[in-house]
Amino acid sequence: MKSFQHEHKGRHFCLLCILQTLCLLLFGFCVYMGIEYAFRGYSYYTMGLFGAAAFFLIGKINDRDNIGLLWQGLIGGCLITLMELIGGSIILADTGMRMWDYSDRWMNYRGLICPLFSLCWCLLSVIAAVLDDVLKWILFADADAYIRIKTYGLIRAKPFWRERWKKKR
Repeated sequence: MKSFQHEHKGRHFCLLCILQTLCLLLFGFCVYMGIEYAFRGYSYYTMGLFGAAAFFLIGKINDRDNIGLLWQGLIGGCLITLMELIGGSIILADTGMRMWDYSDRWMNYRGLICPLFSLCWCLLSVIAAVLDDVLKWILFADADAYIRIKTYGLIRAKPFWRERWKKKR
């Protein structure tokens, strides 16, 4: 009987992880597509895929307790720059299409990456790490995310709706 309960809890946990992953990927996809539309007026679906992958990976870095927020931003920025270089090179070689072009930027490499946007990705990675925690806390009641948000100084108390929700159950 004990093993059946453990197996059942394991399946439930696995489904929750899949749901959480899908929600975070969808959030990263939609937010990055929104950023693209806001700044350029257009986007490609592959840009949304890059945004989803970047948000998910930054969230995985964020789940590590021993990495500070600034380091997460630096690691995330380097990761996104690497994704731009590899992904941009593959798409350029495969289709001949440039989804972004940094040719006019200082110290660019083949128009695919440049220091200015690497810095922007570092700043966006810090924001993404905080958003990852907020989403995990609000949507999935993740206690670790709550603790990290408190250390950022973004909240001071538990949300009022959690207590009301618990009372109704």
